[in-house]
Amino acid sequence: MQGELQDTRVLIVDDDRDTLEVMRVILESHGAQAAVAPTAAEGLAVLGILRPDVILSDIAMPDEDGYEFIRKVRALPAHQGGRTPAVAVSAHVYTSDRERAFDAGFHAFLAKPINPRALVASVKTLVERARADLERRHRNRRAGRPPSAATLERRMFERRQPMY
Repeated sequence: MQGELQDTRVLIVDDDRDTLEVMRVILESHGAQAAVAPTAAEGLAVLGILRPDVILSDIAMPDEDGYEFIRKVRALPAHQGGRTPAVAVSAHVYTSDRERAFDAGFHAFLAKPINPRALVASVKTLVERARADLERRHRNRRAGRPPSAATLERRMFERRQPMY
């Protein structure tokens, strides 16, 4: 469905130019604004400027891999992008690879070669979850309630979701 990612900013970090271009074209054809970075260092620089709604990052990159990249992202304060939902993208699809990605700070995992429907669905789902969570936190703050005790439980639930 065209336009389902309207008003969604996505940062794609991958050392393979073809993969960058394929993901960019797929996402933009669905209405997203996509920025690309061929290295983790450039990805961090773009993150500070773009403030994406979702990050897509390859795992196996030279110099600095996707695990280290997302750890650096997670170390940032929320207002600098530290809580940005992220998808690990990798040709390594064993359960241990997925668990390592989740442990590093990713929220979802996509296998290469990229399935266009799975890519769009994953980005859309993460954006919807993030927006709903933000609205829930704002609503609780306005009502004077403390943060939800179900946050950890929700994170564990996300880890058990099927991977695309």
